[in-house]
Amino acid sequence: MKNPTYGESEVIMSLYNMINDMERVGDHAINLLDLAEYKFNHYINFSEEASVELKYFFELCHSSFAKALEALKNRDLEK
Repeated sequence: MKNPTYGESEVIMSLYNMINDMERVGDHAINLLDLAEYKFNHYINFSEEASVELKYFFELCHSSFAKALEALKNRDLEK
């Protein structure tokens, strides 16, 4: 088995870092789910402004993550 080239090593490290980042996103998603369940079970309501901001934040995160997955799938470094 040959050692990876410098370029291959950079790709491997980038993929490793990306996997760690995606795992962290998953951890945050689980934490948010726990908080949502707590909110629901304790009849906690957000203000209208907070609800709008939370929806905006969710859509931004969803869009960013979808773009990252598309960039990975297509090997698009610019995206």
